[in-house]
Amino acid sequence: MAVVVEQVHIVYMGERMNQSEQQLVEDSHLDILSRILRSKGAARRSIQYSYKHGFSGFVAVLSQSHAKLIAGISQLCQYESQRNFCVCSGGNSSPYPQTVINTAPWLITVSARTIDREFPSRIIMGNNQTLQGQSLYTGKDLSKFYRIVFGEDIAASDADEKSARSCNSGSLNATLAKGKAILCFQSRSQRSATVAIRIRTVTEVGGAGLIFAQFPTKDVDTSWSKPCVQVDFITGTTILSYMEATRNPVIKFSKTKTVVGQQLSPEVAFFFSRGPSSLSPSVLKPDIAAPGVNILAAWSPASSARLVSDAANEDESDLHPLNFNIESGTSICHAPT
Repeated sequence: MAVVVEQVHIVYMGERMNQSEQQLVEDSHLDILSRILRSKGAARRSIQYSYKHGFSGFVAVLSQSHAKLIAGISQLCQYESQRNFCVCSGGNSSPYPQTVINTAPWLITVSARTIDREFPSRIIMGNNQTLQGQSLYTGKDLSKFYRIVFGEDIAASDADEKSARSCNSGSLNATLAKGKAILCFQSRSQRSATVAIRIRTVTEVGGAGLIFAQFPTKDVDTSWSKPCVQVDFITGTTILSYMEATRNPVIKFSKTKTVVGQQLSPEVAFFFSRGPSSLSPSVLKPDIAAPGVNILAAWSPASSARLVSDAANEDESDLHPLNFNIESGTSICHAPT
């Protein structure tokens, strides 16, 4: 008696045609399997998962003969039986040439890309000009104006102006910073934005909030106990020009909004390492890009993010258990191996 060997198959059917009814997409998958297996009950037992969000497809347990029958269906784009792949991150060393890692030809190297979600936050200046950045702040005191100062202008006595310009740890004068919004710029030597260090610095000196001008990026840092708005260098320079032309410059933060459905092509994340490979320049890497910027996902409360408290010294009150968190990185866009 012949033994029927069944394997997991991934069936790809291309772009999802019905954009409004996900249930219709799932029903179409069951209908296809019902025709092949000649039973709706068998189809339900066979299907493991329906892809019905970004594209149409499904995962099903099929014999080789049933897989061949599916291959002849006109709606089908491609099918593949289960294989074992080694998927690796390409690294988070920012957009510098020849920094990509895990470049062996037999590896699938993954890069992080943006998605159609943004977290815009408005900055209203005293001259009624409104600028936009990104933030995750939805806390209190959003209706008042704050005096804004430039980090370089309030450098601590034992710190240089260049360090204070970037709000490096211990670089700001607490007396001059207290109760004020602080504008800082990412330096060219800082490969990553490291916003966490800057907002911690601002918090330790009693600042009211931070505007951090940085290299172009769409990833936004963790939610903090104070406003922290990330802007590009053009916006940061616009704010600085306003401050230099005004005797008493003030700004007001706004509540962050979530905007979904931006019809923009995905971009490779700013922080992702770039090719070509320094070892094998002829091998194009990465192989694939997947969502890895501003991803909202379940988070273990046991490994909660450390949030900045209003106190300069850290204690147990700084630990805030999180059930969900927003993170960016290549480890977010693929299962680490």
